[in-house]
Amino acid sequence: MESLRLGGGLPWMGLGMHLGLSDYADRPLSRWDEAFVPMRLRDSLREVRTAAGTPLVVAEEALLPHRIDAPPVEPPRWWPRFAFAGLVLAIGALALARQRPRMLAGLAFAFWTACGLAGLGLAALWGLTEHRSAWGNENLLLVSPLCLLLLPGALAHARGRRPGRLFLRVLQLVAALAGLAVFVSFLPFRLQDNLDWIVLLLPLHLALLKVYTANGPAAPAQPPQV
Repeated sequence: MESLRLGGGLPWMGLGMHLGLSDYADRPLSRWDEAFVPMRLRDSLREVRTAAGTPLVVAEEALLPHRIDAPPVEPPRWWPRFAFAGLVLAIGALALARQRPRMLAGLAFAFWTACGLAGLGLAALWGLTEHRSAWGNENLLLVSPLCLLLLPGALAHARGRRPGRLFLRVLQLVAALAGLAVFVSFLPFRLQDNLDWIVLLLPLHLALLKVYTANGPAAPAQPPQV
């Protein structure tokens, strides 16, 4: 069965696994570890020699034709397209902030909802399951569950009102965590390949931080004068 694909050949299933799996899934594998993949087993058997020095495999025959494309030899390079999309989203957010701020607030609400729910899912996989490949996922820094705390502030901006200081503090924390993902990605003992998600999500986090930090929090209510 062919997997559903995005425009440009990006597989939905591959994107989900790329977001949901940690460095454990990105570690180098031995030939034995890769032997469960038929193509990898085939390639390894081609190089095996008998005690006499002759090839173990003397002939190959295709029994059934391929109906889908063969998987790529090397992992796909998605980061240029992700970086372009991240810059477009960030520039679009800055432009909407000047022209249609309420529309931006609605889009920010959708973005923070998606990030928050995705973060809850990643946190649940880490803390509530034994799925070793999902533990310690650095993408939690980019799709933090804290984004759900920003939703009341997004609704306030959509209604033309400014939220309080808590909104700005959480917004700063969310952006700082996204920036921390860049630092963590350079640590020598970390193997997770999440550059794609960094270049896609970090620019938008920073753009929203710039927009809503410039607006400032709502002024506290003044006590009535006697």
